[in-house]
Amino acid sequence: MSDVAAVESGVAAAARAAVVSVKTRLMVAEGKADETVKFYKAAFGAEELNRISYPKKEGGPGAPSHHLR
Repeated sequence: MSDVAAVESGVAAAARAAVVSVKTRLMVAEGKADETVKFYKAAFGAEELNRISYPKKEGGPGAPSHHLR
């Protein structure tokens, strides 16, 4: 099916409508996690859903990952 035919038949529109949400993750330097989450809560009303700490890599810091809403 050509792009023009897909658009005319509504197939392309249906495919675009399938995406309904985006999940954000915030990665910050080790030691800055609590301060960063406090800022996002105060500034945007964010809610911390979970927190994951990644182990340190050789020669570098670990990086916590935060899932905020």
